[in-house]
Amino acid sequence: MRVLHRTVDYVLLGDELDSPRGRIYLIQEMLEKDKPPTADVVKHIDRACRAWPAMTTCHRAVNYMHLVDQGVRMSGILRGR
Repeated sequence: MRVLHRTVDYVLLGDELDSPRGRIYLIQEMLEKDKPPTADVVKHIDRACRAWPAMTTCHRAVNYMHLVDQGVRMSGILRGR
């Protein structure tokens, strides 16, 4: 719970999927089930691209930015920019 309250997106939006834990869960689902992301998943992953401070809230054993990079690649977020 400590991480959630230091995550700006979660504090502002109140959605756990906008926390590092929530985004990790969404990326894990895409990787393990090998299914394309929904528009909702893309929204949360896209927000992660602007949430660099969240990287410091994760446990040091979690390579959060690597996971976000995987999510970005799988969701094709950067293709449209």
